[in-house]
Amino acid sequence: MALIVLGIIVIILGYSISKQYQLQKFSSPLRITGAIMVILGVLFSSIVQIEAGEVGVKKLFGKVQNETIGS
Repeated sequence: MALIVLGIIVIILGYSISKQYQLQKFSSPLRITGAIMVILGVLFSSIVQIEAGEVGVKKLFGKVQNETIGS
């Protein structure tokens, strides 16, 4: 989750410095880096490791499903 928030902050920073003439060359790489950070954050937050001897519960949009996931 922190990676998603940090990516959004970097994207906003990229847009805000695009208006300054001396820093315009950094705005595009910052926006691309921010977008990559958001994408990686979403991918990493969707993966959960279930340890040995534990049982996982599936959730879809915050709603608990009837299926369980074994280790």
